[in-house]
Amino acid sequence: MTKIKVRPRTYGIIMAIMKVVEEYGTPLTVRQIYYALTVMNVLPKNENGYRQAVYYVTQMRQSGLIKYSWIVDNTRMMHILQKYNSLEEGINYFQLGYHRDYWIDQPRQVIIWCEKDALAGFIGSITRTYGVLLCVSRGYLA
Repeated sequence: MTKIKVRPRTYGIIMAIMKVVEEYGTPLTVRQIYYALTVMNVLPKNENGYRQAVYYVTQMRQSGLIKYSWIVDNTRMMHILQKYNSLEEGINYFQLGYHRDYWIDQPRQVIIWCEKDALAGFIGSITRTYGVLLCVSRGYLA
């Protein structure tokens, strides 16, 4: 097996990314990883720091250090028709996705606004529990 020489700084960034993935779980966005790295003082909180995060995550995906499925991009929408092998499978899948509307008789609708798409995964786990709508503004509130 061929050993690859890696500079200490590069090694530190790679290990920090692995730590973020381990601590937060997957899937993550590159921006989530970037913010975690800035908090850890691994990368600067500027455009160059974000570019470095993108570069290292890309290199780690291409080399097999992290799986492609571990990184998501919530800004790219995929439109796909859900398919099933049988009617029974489709009904079972529908039952998993059924959620009662607890707010249907309420005079007001609760909506949580979040500025950062990177936080939507964390906040969404809470809002889904209570059937609350989560809207991500990506920095611009209308």
